[in-house]
Amino acid sequence: MHGTNESQQLVQSILCELVARDVPIRFGVEAERDQSDSLNNLTKSDFTPQKAYAAAPKMWDSHDGRSSEAALRSLVQVSAWRTAGADLEVFAFDFAPSEYPIDLERSRHATMAAMVDQAAKDFEGAVILIAGGYHTPVPRLTMEPQSGSMADMLTVRPVVSLSMAHDGGEAFVTYSKNGSKVTTGILEVLENHQREYSSWTVNLSSHGVHYRGVYSTGFITASPPAFPTEH
Repeated sequence: MHGTNESQQLVQSILCELVARDVPIRFGVEAERDQSDSLNNLTKSDFTPQKAYAAAPKMWDSHDGRSSEAALRSLVQVSAWRTAGADLEVFAFDFAPSEYPIDLERSRHATMAAMVDQAAKDFEGAVILIAGGYHTPVPRLTMEPQSGSMADMLTVRPVVSLSMAHDGGEAFVTYSKNGSKVTTGILEVLENHQREYSSWTVNLSSHGVHYRGVYSTGFITASPPAFPTEH
């Protein structure tokens, strides 16, 4: 779930384990693809908040939770690992209107999947993504050709797709309540009925060549935007 501290903590834990094992990593973030090179360059040089904003202003100005303080902390940690010699690169995989005009024949999910497949092709290491839960279900949400999830459309390698199981708390998200106007801010979130899972565990089941499951975090806390106003 975007806009929480716990989702980024889990991803950092996975990356940390892979770095400790000297596994090459490509880390994908849900930012527009035309910011991909600048984000990657950012994390292999002297990292500062000012440079982070300049590298991906469209990402940080989207205050829907993916531009959170927790996300910034993750990139700070990625930069520290790279400085220490980790074989780790960053790429962005979201649809970029400046590069790809809206095409009714191709869904956003299919476009995102193609970008991830490109990053995974002929790469022997781990490809780790963090994306909103709307993009990650396997199997896809419906069988309509132009619908479904990014995760279910990936073809280069099998997918392990994890959604967050939690005991409720707060998240910084864009939301609408009972038909009200769309707003962005801290939302109180109820538990999502996964209390049978112990906190900070991962549970998996198979679906064809893909695997789906949950990671359980216990209570969740909101992470506000790293850059609440434009710079």
